[in-house]
Order: sequence, then structure tokens, then C-alpha cells
Amino acid sequence: MLEDDAEYVDGETSVVVDLDLDDVPPIPARPSIEPSDISVAGDLLWSIDDSLPLAVSVDAHQRVTEYLLPGAIGDRRYVRATPSGCWVTGADGTYWLSPGNKPVQVDERPTYTATVNDETLLTFAGDATWRLYRPGSDPIDVPAVDGYVNSVAVVDDYFVAVVGARGQRKQLVRGNARRSVDL
Repeated sequence: MLEDDAEYVDGETSVVVDLDLDDVPPIPARPSIEPSDISVAGDLLWSIDDSLPLAVSVDAHQRVTEYLLPGAIGDRRYVRATPSGCWVTGADGTYWLSPGNKPVQVDERPTYTATVNDETLLTFAGDATWRLYRPGSDPIDVPAVDGYVNSVAVVDDYFVAVVGARGQRKQLVRGNARRSVDL
């Protein structure tokens, strides 16, 4: 408890801070591309950035061409090279890239697994409809086994997939680029 005749003291406190803003280390530069996936067809190597919507092609003479995709930052994507270009697939859809042209989004449907046979891309979105793409053509839906595609490979003119059908054992499923699937 304070007494009635107590003295009050009012004091000021000050601090002087001297900052040398030029003495800050520079932010480390990010490389122009942080590759996460590559694919090659002929003498053209394709790569996709780990987090940016950016693909690059590198030709036999080490010329690099950048392709900025109209997609979101942070989405994981994959590249599948063909003789005339490259398919890019991911959670934000499917894109077609061809040398000297701007990227084209051909579908917004997410793709979780894909493979390419010559120019034809086969994609899987985790449902009973697989989708075929060809440059300059509309996508073709292919009824297939409903389940998770564990792996897919190309054999001659066929695609062979290991599918974990819902409630069943894994099985091999064969399909061709002409729109049919065999169990």
C-alpha cells in the first residue's frame, strides 16, 4: 500500500540500435529449374520443375527451351516424351508441349499414373475410366477395371497395367492404343 506522501518518479528509457542493412547475407538463389522428373524421345530431353509450373526441353546441341504451364505452383507433375513433343501430367490435369509452341492444357482431370506409347498417352485417375490422348485430338475414354493402377508398361502396341481392383487381387490388364482393354 502506498503512503499519501510518497513521491512518484517519472523516468524515460531510450535505446539506440544501429543496424547495418548492408551486412545481411544474400538470399540463396534458386536455380532456374529444380528438376523432379525427366523423359527422353529422340534427341530431346524433357524435364519438369519440382514445384513451379515450368518444363524445359534440352536438345542435342544443349539448347534449352522453357515452357511455362498455365498451372498452379506447388503441384507435382510428370513428363512423358514422344517423338513430336511431351505430355505433362499431374493433379491439375494434362498438358501437351511441342517444340516452338506454347503449352496447351488438354484436360483438367487429375492424373495419378500415366505412360506413353509412341504419341499416345494413357492416363489413370483412380476410377474405372482410363483416358487416351493423342496430339491434336480429343481425349478418348476407355472403360476399364475400377481400381488403383500400381504400375504400367508398354509392350509393342499394347499397354499392360497392374491393377489393384477394389475388393479383388491385383491383376494384369492389357489395353491398346486403339481404345480397347482386355482383362
